[in-house]
Amino acid sequence: MIAVERPLGYIFGPPNDRGAHRELFVDTLKSLESMGHPGSELHITNKWSPPSGIQSIEPDSTPPIMEHLLKHPLSIRNLYIRQVPEKFKSHQM
Repeated sequence: MIAVERPLGYIFGPPNDRGAHRELFVDTLKSLESMGHPGSELHITNKWSPPSGIQSIEPDSTPPIMEHLLKHPLSIRNLYIRQVPEKFKSHQM
């Protein structure tokens, strides 16, 4: 498993920064070559900073779906199979 130590939503870096995206992708592939056996774990810690003009990448409050998952952790299975709770259906894209 490769863990990318970056904030959720910015795993590959700022939007439209092809150079940063490519660098992380190449580093990930190189890391896979060096991993010894199935079940290995590696954390990638490439330098990263928030996109310009953004003070904080953390949300102002806990997103409603996260609050739901904290109260009902087993319902994550339903999200994987696209069974969204009724109260969130109006927010779907």
